[in-house]
Amino acid sequence: MFNFKVGDICRIDNPIQRRHGREFEILGFMYDKDDEHFPPIAMKVRYLDTNRKGTYDCSFDSLVVIG
Repeated sequence: MFNFKVGDICRIDNPIQRRHGREFEILGFMYDKDDEHFPPIAMKVRYLDTNRKGTYDCSFDSLVVIG
């Protein structure tokens, strides 16, 4: 089940990923063909360590909500 919301602070908790340990704030969600009936395919994020905006489209299973 997808239980993330805009404004959540998440940490990437997967040592296989290059971005392991980075934290970001969720700014919004990206859906496939604007269909909000299915889970989003990516998130619009702002990384807290660099204050840069970007997208996160890897596995959502490796995210831990910390705030």
